[in-house]
Amino acid sequence: MEFSVCPRQPTIRINSLSLSNFSVSETKLAAVWIANLTVFNPSIALRISIDEIESSILYREDNPLSITSVNGFHLGLREKKVMQIKFQTTGWEGDQPIVEYPVLREIGGDRRRGTVPFSLRMTMWGTNGGGLLRWSRPVLVNSYCSVLDVGMLAGTGKGTLTVDGPTNCLAMMLLD
Repeated sequence: MEFSVCPRQPTIRINSLSLSNFSVSETKLAAVWIANLTVFNPSIALRISIDEIESSILYREDNPLSITSVNGFHLGLREKKVMQIKFQTTGWEGDQPIVEYPVLREIGGDRRRGTVPFSLRMTMWGTNGGGLLRWSRPVLVNSYCSVLDVGMLAGTGKGTLTVDGPTNCLAMMLLD
């Protein structure tokens, strides 16, 4: 049996990723992505309180397409939280990334082939602590979900992940 007051990073899985209202031209990208994730605190001694989450959806692994913030949450001992993150862009918002023509051209080519590769990045700020000593420390959790291939339904602006079941994400927790 494990008993440790050493902080353990959460486990993050993406359960599904859907795409709708997807259109791409030489000058803009418009889309709505909805990601459903499960975040799990594996610790039997320390709680995690996430105050703020900033997340971005990327084309392939390094081209940001949309950025959003979502509300934080608390994870008790060995507790899971299912969360949904919605990304939306019309291609004209001032607070969203600018997608350059070469990237738009690549996305259009992938769409015509039937599968568009995305990734999801999350940065979470919060505290880790509790237990018998009732202490807490600031934490930063960086998470990255790569190789999220979305299969496009022909003639529509809709698509879903091509893999069945949850996909594990890489997560790293940094303590202050």
